[in-house]
Amino acid sequence: MGRVLLLGLDGSSLNIIQPLIEKFNLKNLKQVIVGGLSGPLESVIPYVTPPGWASVFSGVNPGKHGCFDIFNFNGLGTHVTNMRESKVQFLWDYLSKAGFKVVVLGMPFTHPAAEVNGVFVTGYPAPISAYPKELKSRMKREGYTTDIPKMGDENGLSRERWVEKVVTLASARAEISLKIMDEEKWDAFILIENITDMTQHLVMEDQELLGKVYAEIDSLVGRLLGRMMDDDIMMITSDHGGRSSTRSFVLNQWLWENGYLTPKESIMKGLFKRASNGLDEFLGNRAVKRSLSGTVRSLTKPLVSFLAPFIVSSLFDKSTKAFSIGTNESVAWVKLLPDDEVEKERVKQEIKNRLKMLKTEDGNPVFKSVTEPSEVYHGPRVEDAPGDIIVESDGGLLITNWGASDKGFFTSPPPAREGIHSPTGVFIAYGKTVSPGKVSAHVCDITPTILHTLGIPIPSGLDGKVIKI
Repeated sequence: MGRVLLLGLDGSSLNIIQPLIEKFNLKNLKQVIVGGLSGPLESVIPYVTPPGWASVFSGVNPGKHGCFDIFNFNGLGTHVTNMRESKVQFLWDYLSKAGFKVVVLGMPFTHPAAEVNGVFVTGYPAPISAYPKELKSRMKREGYTTDIPKMGDENGLSRERWVEKVVTLASARAEISLKIMDEEKWDAFILIENITDMTQHLVMEDQELLGKVYAEIDSLVGRLLGRMMDDDIMMITSDHGGRSSTRSFVLNQWLWENGYLTPKESIMKGLFKRASNGLDEFLGNRAVKRSLSGTVRSLTKPLVSFLAPFIVSSLFDKSTKAFSIGTNESVAWVKLLPDDEVEKERVKQEIKNRLKMLKTEDGNPVFKSVTEPSEVYHGPRVEDAPGDIIVESDGGLLITNWGASDKGFFTSPPPAREGIHSPTGVFIAYGKTVSPGKVSAHVCDITPTILHTLGIPIPSGLDGKVIKI
């Protein structure tokens, strides 16, 4: 029986990879796609990093693992989602209990490192945590970091220098990861790289810069291929896909102007309309690491809860019935505030119906779907979903919570959102025992597929199925 090597490329998808392969001669990516089994990988809703990777490595939907978004907005309290807080078993838990040796490097939204039968190192955006603990100092010493450099304004880097910097950081992560790969005995090796998603957000429209990032990925794939034994299988998977953003829809402004949301006083109305996505950038870059660290969570939880209780108590009048929350992507949540269940249900159905009826200038629906958590998820954690309504867009439309719009609630995407997420990622399987072909899969299929490949019985209760490779 061979080993399994999994390379996770955050936000990557075939619509991005394939045009770059020919233009930049990405021969290693071409080799695994043409010579292996490949195709689209459907993500979960919302298609953002924490629920995506949590489903990849648990085999269950958010209604079971409880990771619904980048922030946990449940109960009008907010902190950064942490996969370690989930009550489900993850792939490394199943493998460790079965006696298999695992190496997991760069696992995002996870802190502290899981205690596994092998090695575990956390990834973005958490502080570095490692198991065994003594590995942490080595990772830092050898240049392993999950920090993302700042782009723009007087304190940031130009687009070109920023890409050079993140490629250099990714190269350093690759070096130490490959050293550990060579040093450790393992049955399953998992390496997650987030440079793809970060770059797509910022320079999606610049093929030259994007090509430099994927050239680094192609080099890593080649070095991994060179370490494969005859019976090994390489899998490349993502948590979601990526696409260009076209424009934004300001959902809180729609709720405001349709009578569901009321700023507390006139001075706040101006603040509300002018509020920019800089708030989200602030939360994403400054508070996230501390919020994920259990030792200081109590100090930072009030800071990162700006999107929930502070808004309700300080910005919104008591007459407010609903407001939107989310992380500036293709999916947003609408939180309902009425205490009376009958009134709450009435408002919910009214908002759902009105959002479904919204049309673009050419007569098409603005939103792909307007649903409720019970329609999308199943499992014991459904009630922990951060909102009562799930609003999903299509075609590159970004749903933002803040900012002024002057064209019927539409506005241009913020600078940090040149690219946004899509629901379709990528799956590739490659090896001498893998028959080339095409396949469509779901993120929940990855864990049962790896367990099956290694001869481990599939646990009951998983939502995914085994991909025939």
